[in-house]
Amino acid sequence: MSIRLEDCQLHGFPTGATQPPIRFEMDAVIRPTESQLMAEATTRLVIPSGSAARLLPRSLLRLLGQQALLACLARLEKRCQTRLPLVAQAWMQRGSD
Repeated sequence: MSIRLEDCQLHGFPTGATQPPIRFEMDAVIRPTESQLMAEATTRLVIPSGSAARLLPRSLLRLLGQQALLACLARLEKRCQTRLPLVAQAWMQRGSD
């Protein structure tokens, strides 16, 4: 099973009113093993060229980026805790039939 999130816009990041928003993107692959699900994910923050956020010091931008990614992942994990196990169980049952 693969999951791809594209063009998820982050609001509240210092980009300027007329600037294109910063985006969150993720690619994840979920594989069943005998007793559990294993997941691998790659996440990205995409800061458009010309964004006011690029004027921030690199260390501050990295810290803000890490906090934004962690917030996105925490929200995504919370949302997946209810639906993903049900979908994954049905997916694994279809694969074993």
